[in-house]
Amino acid sequence: MKNIFLNIFLITFVLFTSCKDKTKTIPINGSSTSEVILKQEINIDYAPIYLSPKAKPIISNWKEYIDVQKKVYDLKNTDTVKLNEQLDELDDLISKLLNSQFPTKLQTHLFERKLYLLGESVSDLRNLLGKENISIDDIKKRVFKIIEDYSSSKNQINAIYGG
Repeated sequence: MKNIFLNIFLITFVLFTSCKDKTKTIPINGSSTSEVILKQEINIDYAPIYLSPKAKPIISNWKEYIDVQKKVYDLKNTDTVKLNEQLDELDDLISKLLNSQFPTKLQTHLFERKLYLLGESVSDLRNLLGKENISIDDIKKRVFKIIEDYSSSKNQINAIYGG
């Protein structure tokens, strides 16, 4: 009889200690709370698009654009805990970029629209993080979309300056 109680206790103990919840309620945007996946890695396999030799010297001097590039590429290897802070920083950098002086050839509606779409993708991911029951795959898809939108702006630069 003593062995039965000991076995039941051990089984119960193992069940309670091994079944840890991978979600945690954390504040989002200061006031509301949401279930968020607790620190899971976000690793995106994406080959960056490089600037053409003609565009590189012009764009490399555009500090605001390079700052956005660094922050976007930081999202490729991040985790869910750092993501909200990184999105805040990226939002700020995109605003600075949109208010900066564009190189003359890039002062087009099409190029500016690509940067606005990048900002919208950041907002979309932030909105997703504020919802309940989000999956790590959904987060990865949105991070991938941000990287794609940034790369689209690089493609536009290459098209304008020639490849």
